Order: sequence, then structure tokens, then C-alpha cells
Amino acid sequence: MLDHIIDEVKDNIASFYNLLYILGAYLGIKHEMMGILATLLIFDTITGILKSGRIYGVKSITSGSLTAGIISKMLMFLVPVIVALAMKSVGMDDGTVILQASIGVLCMSEAYSALSNIQSYRTGIIIDEIDALAIILKWVKKILTMLLDRIDKLGD
Repeated sequence: MLDHIIDEVKDNIASFYNLLYILGAYLGIKHEMMGILATLLIFDTITGILKSGRIYGVKSITSGSLTAGIISKMLMFLVPVIVALAMKSVGMDDGTVILQASIGVLCMSEAYSALSNIQSYRTGIIIDEIDALAIILKWVKKILTMLLDRIDKLGD
């Protein structure tokens, strides 16, 4: 029974990965950048678990918190796809600079987080993290505001 569940989870993860791969190809997302992001997400998850175990004790690591953390990391993988889809939907087919910048910001944020987890593990002191998603949301808001201003001027 457990083997069947594990196989089903593996199949679902593979399907999720394949969907992202196809979407990425359609949207012009560089697979190398997504591979780097995936690797950094994994490093950050592992170092975060180690940090939590060292600072808060091994009992602080529960299956619920671990599951929530993994789901959160998987959702971060969707951010570049969502940004690319949004840009394509408004005719910004050549928005690769914005797209690559958003992936780059996520990569740098995950690298910073993993490195701060290592430092926290070493010293026992928590280091503040940077919210890369908040930065990307500001960019999207600026672009949306700019587009809405253009539409508003067309109506005048």
C-alpha cells in the first residue's frame, strides 16, 4: 500500500515537472536557469532543515512543517511561469529581460537563504531573510500600473 502511494507521489511530481518543462519551452524560459533555481531550492530546503534542527531542536522538525516548506518551494518554481504567462497575455512576447531578472532574483534569494542557513547552523544565530517574491510583486505591480495607464489614455 505504501509503495503504491510513493509511486503515485513520484508520478505526480514527474507530471508537475513535465508541465513546467513544456510551459517553460513555450514561454521561452531558459531551462538552465530553472535547473539552477531548482538546485538552489533543494539546497535551501536541506540547509533550512539542518538549521531548524540545530537551533530549535530536532523535535521542531515535523512532517507538517516539512511538507509546508516543500510545497512553498515548489510554488516558488511557478513564479517565473506566472510572470511569463502574464507578460505573454499582454503582448510582451519579448519580455525576456524581465523574466530572466525575476528568475535571477529568486536564485539570488535562495542562495542567500541557503548561505544564511549555513551561517545560522554554525553560529546558532538566526539571520534575517530577504523576501524575493515581494520584490517581484513590486515589479509586476509597476508593469500593471503602466499598462493600465496606457489603456486609460486610450480612452481619453
